[in-house]
Amino acid sequence: MPTGVVNLDQGGFGRWHTRVLPPPPDLADIVESSFVLRDELAPHGSSRIVPDPSAHLIVVRTREGTARASVVGARSTFVDIDVSRRQLTLGVRLRPGVLADMMRERASSFTDRAFPLEDVMGRSGNALERAHDAEPEVVLDALLGLVRSKARAGRGNRTFIAMAQSSSVAAAAHALGMPLRTLHARALEVIGLSPKRVLRILRLYRALQTVRPSLGWAGVAAHAGFSDQPHLVREIQALLGETPRQWLARGAHHPLRAADSFKTQLGTRAQLAKP
Repeated sequence: MPTGVVNLDQGGFGRWHTRVLPPPPDLADIVESSFVLRDELAPHGSSRIVPDPSAHLIVVRTREGTARASVVGARSTFVDIDVSRRQLTLGVRLRPGVLADMMRERASSFTDRAFPLEDVMGRSGNALERAHDAEPEVVLDALLGLVRSKARAGRGNRTFIAMAQSSSVAAAAHALGMPLRTLHARALEVIGLSPKRVLRILRLYRALQTVRPSLGWAGVAAHAGFSDQPHLVREIQALLGETPRQWLARGAHHPLRAADSFKTQLGTRAQLAKP
């Protein structure tokens, strides 16, 4: 499972204005990564986000100096979000299947939905009361602290790992020693997506991370596990809402590509703190 999935958003535009950070060692089984995303560099008023089996804790800081914190569930398909008033998006990406264990609630209750963090995690959300002006690292530490306070070892991520290591839903059910119907119910409960949807999303990720001019679409399809190029095109259209060429065009023109990347420009704590 790639840790930089946020870098795939908006046709790969995210990789030019996002800093992805590894999880603290004590949360490595719970958290996949955290990130700081500079929305103010986006050339459009909206950004198309890839489907995702992971849930997130997100803090959005606006250009007006306000902030809001949310819990975002797994996404079954693409979503367009308004970034026109955003300055920074700070997030913690949980490992798939973790949210249900943390919240002691079915993951499907969160799928394709977002809830205010305080409504889901209670008054502990007050740890983020200065999210509007604190340094990004301070906000991320507060989010990680909330995860630490709720973290529980559970079966959710084990279910996902078995699926991620399998070539088919049937193979995943066999690896877990359960009937297909049981796996389907378990995946909806702990991840929020059906096993087939999870495998489709992971195959999409492999394709998007494989794209390069020297390979061609037929080569990308073969490498990522699609039956052929038309199969790849159909899946990208189904999961991302447009053709592969249209999707890549979203990230093709970025003002920082010819100069320093966001990762270079924002490499220090002091720089990350600047608006």
